[in-house]
Amino acid sequence: VAASAGGLQKREFIIQRYGERLSTVVALAEAIINKHRRLIDSGSVTDAEARKAAMEELRALRYDSGNGYVWINNSEMPVPRMIMHPFERNLEGKDLDLPQYEGEIDGVRKNVFVAFVEACERTGSGYVSYDWPKPLPDGKMTPARFPKLSYVKRIEGWDWIIGTGVYTDEAMDRIKDDISK
Repeated sequence: VAASAGGLQKREFIIQRYGERLSTVVALAEAIINKHRRLIDSGSVTDAEARKAAMEELRALRYDSGNGYVWINNSEMPVPRMIMHPFERNLEGKDLDLPQYEGEIDGVRKNVFVAFVEACERTGSGYVSYDWPKPLPDGKMTPARFPKLSYVKRIEGWDWIIGTGVYTDEAMDRIKDDISK
């Protein structure tokens, strides 16, 4: 969403009406991670086994009729690395420094994954508005980019940033549906 007054109002409206849903999904993802971390503490699994199991459980997590998902990146700077993305497995383990990950975020051109790290550095979690391709039914991504709002949270001790988001047009459609019921 652009940094215009109308764009900021739309962003705040979506956060107000849809933000709790995004933060709840991230809280669920964090609970899944914590379940696996407790297995480490009990001596049932190694750290590597727990991370892998948590990652695979999050990879399968879907909501909003299968369109919503959770991804994981790390907080390395100057550019983070993708840990897990359910639709773009080819990104996993790669630095996210390609030009396609840059866009206007809060009026400044920057890497969206850097913006996720910065949001988490400020308060441990936060919302970020940016543009991103939409997943297609065949698992590929659209070449066009669409406005999206994501909620991200740092997982302390694992250097993971987990996040989920919603395309703003889809969020507005769901909000309209909820209001008309």
